[in-house]
Amino acid sequence: MSPVPPMKPEPVASDPLLAVPDPARDVRRRIFLWVMPVAVLACLSALLVQAPHFDPLDCWALPTLNVVLLGVYLALRRPTAPVDELIGVAYAAVATYFLLALNHQFEVFVPNHNALSESTFWFAVLYAAAYAAWAPRKAFTFAGITWGLALLIGVLNLFALHADGALTVRVLGIMAQFYLSGAVLIGIQYALAFARKRDREVHLMAYMDFLTGLPNRRYAEGHLAQHTRPGHAPLSVVMLDLDHFKRINDTYGHHVGDHVLRELAQVLSRHTGRARVLARWGGEEFLLILPDTVLADAHALAERMRQSVEAHVFDEVGVATISAGVAQAEADEAAHAVLRRADAALYRAKGQGRNRVMADTEPRGGTRVSLPVTGD
Repeated sequence: MSPVPPMKPEPVASDPLLAVPDPARDVRRRIFLWVMPVAVLACLSALLVQAPHFDPLDCWALPTLNVVLLGVYLALRRPTAPVDELIGVAYAAVATYFLLALNHQFEVFVPNHNALSESTFWFAVLYAAAYAAWAPRKAFTFAGITWGLALLIGVLNLFALHADGALTVRVLGIMAQFYLSGAVLIGIQYALAFARKRDREVHLMAYMDFLTGLPNRRYAEGHLAQHTRPGHAPLSVVMLDLDHFKRINDTYGHHVGDHVLRELAQVLSRHTGRARVLARWGGEEFLLILPDTVLADAHALAERMRQSVEAHVFDEVGVATISAGVAQAEADEAAHAVLRRADAALYRAKGQGRNRVMADTEPRGGTRVSLPVTGD
């Protein structure tokens, strides 16, 4: 058996919520990949309808905005792109254009039409876009700054309109509605976004183990139940247990034991992917759920995990090992039944000296499966 090189443990986040990847990141990326071409077409359309008499601002601002949005779109197509930063660039570019357009219409449109132009309707979209792009507090900051700059532009132009004799009660009323409706919209969006954030935190509290940052037993049971329904592809489970964990707690203290469990979760997680679910089952026991995986492949993966743990040097305790039991679910088998068989295999592994992987090789009505003996 070739040893696996030891790997330095990653730092453990003090707040497990912070260690969870943002599930909305890819959603935001996809949304803005769809929005960017629409925005580019909107800019081109705005120029076309003005031909041949172009607005002095739009003749340079819209092409510039188009270049920025196109650059953001091309950058966002890369899966590793910094999504939040690129969306921030796009938002700043669009907000700058609408603020410039607002100032421009106070100089040109308002004195001639005694009203604000239809372009001010897009500020509502801009405020809503901030909440689609970022977390509530950050979105509130961006939308609030945009609204504040728009208000500053309006106040400064009031003096110019008054000096020119173009300030009327109608203009004041329209401006009041524009700014008040924007403030109300930002506030409502913040309240709704904050409520959604709280819902996500509650969901994490219900389905996450806060010591290791892994899904907890409740989540694992629900996930396993979904994949053991009739008609699903082969599924295997692995029960993993840290050997001699009581000895670690008794020798070094429970705080060290907790740290060992966090390190163990990190080592095991290096072997999991999007389809593989590793959960803390309870105490020092972990459950690995492997959809679309036959027994032999699950056994091989469990053995690679065992080798990684054996080669890892844990802080304060040095070397530690795991035992594992593997079982494959049958077509009509309930979740609790396959778990019971995996647990029985785990107990056989611990009974035969620990630091080994054992598989349930005799399914209820199936043929005995021959697998290699692994471990010490």
